[in-house]
Amino acid sequence: MKYINLLIIQFLFLIVTKQLNANTLASISTNDSLTLGEAFVNLSLTGRYFDTLKIDRIEKIIRFEERELASITDTVFIKNNNSLYNFAYSLLYYVKAKELFLTKRDTTRKGLLEWKNTLDIALDFSKKSGLDSFEKHQYKNSYYEFIGLDDVKYDLLQSDFYNLKSQFKPYFNRDIYSDFQRNFLELEKNNQIQFDSLYKSVNIYN
Repeated sequence: MKYINLLIIQFLFLIVTKQLNANTLASISTNDSLTLGEAFVNLSLTGRYFDTLKIDRIEKIIRFEERELASITDTVFIKNNNSLYNFAYSLLYYVKAKELFLTKRDTTRKGLLEWKNTLDIALDFSKKSGLDSFEKHQYKNSYYEFIGLDDVKYDLLQSDFYNLKSQFKPYFNRDIYSDFQRNFLELEKNNQIQFDSLYKSVNIYN
């Protein structure tokens, strides 16, 4: 519990400090290592403690970290820190997908596809990070240890991703139910089924 409290304090400190100094930082060349490390910490903790944060705070964090990550443009740095860079983006899109699901502003098919596509981007970035193939010893560097990234944290975050995906499924199933119903009514009425239409419905949400 003491460890969790420490993380929360660290999280709040990073967010508040960053926001208070946003105007000052705009005129300063920030250190990419610090920017990337803080983005990872803030986004991973936002994902873990998502349900305890107000939606306007979450939206501010998303916008802020999106700008912070976009500010990292040094190609050599990105190449040398490819795993963490891609995983930080993975966390950004995971938090975005979670925010879309929480607010449920749009549950039309277009809106549901936005949920799916946003989470798919998160999973794609996670795959690009290559962390899934890391051996335990590969996490043993001072940078990863400082920001708290290890195999346990990675597995936990991946589990969160797929748990969110499972929460999407009932909405997807409900949306395509009418398509399936139409196809089976066609089968019952004319003794034929529209395989192209059925295949299209099945593949909407993969």
